[in-house]
Amino acid sequence: MDTSNKATFTFSKDKKSVEITRHFDAPLPLVWKAWTEAAILDKWWAPKPWKSETRKMLFANEGQRLYCMCGPAGERSWGLITFHDIKPQVGFAITDAFCDESGRVNNDFPSTYWEIRLEEKEGTNLVNVLTSSKEEDMKQLIDMGFQEGYAMALDNLEEWLRGQKT
Repeated sequence: MDTSNKATFTFSKDKKSVEITRHFDAPLPLVWKAWTEAAILDKWWAPKPWKSETRKMLFANEGQRLYCMCGPAGERSWGLITFHDIKPQVGFAITDAFCDESGRVNNDFPSTYWEIRLEEKEGTNLVNVLTSSKEEDMKQLIDMGFQEGYAMALDNLEEWLRGQKT
């Protein structure tokens, strides 16, 4: 895998948000599909050796994705994504929260609001802006390894996209 194209993480001065950008040498419709179909999300969303397993997903405004991050030693961490403001082939927003296997949100962990934007220019540029309500929440996410884990997941996405060209 080409390692010259990595995600960049730019933290805001108020430390409540981070902008993540990444370029993929792939057409926008394919990148869109990878973000909006559960079976494809499960192929790249988790940093290796973890796996993502979607229990249910409805990609629609106010629809949700209930998924589990499954670790190599049997660890299970559940997440609930709610989709907002879907603009096909352009972007959408999500609220991402930790939860239990039934989708009940765990307020002991921070939830984040993401804006996901796609732009096609010599491939597809992906921009994510994550916002949390408090600086402490963003710090907690960073301390939990969010930056490293999400960069690895985006590497997985690049690998999946490359596999679609063959």
